[in-house]
Amino acid sequence: MADKSKELNASITLINEKLNFKGVVEDNMPIYIDYTPPLGDNMGYTSLE
Repeated sequence: MADKSKELNASITLINEKLNFKGVVEDNMPIYIDYTPPLGDNMGYTSLE
């Protein structure tokens, strides 16, 4: 039986000095993750979203 699993390539990059990250999986649109001020800039989804 052949192995049907596929490797998934993902990356996450810190955008600024706070908590703003850009996450990308394969060729999909990036997702921006941030946090509310003063820790973040409220420029993306929070980690719980």
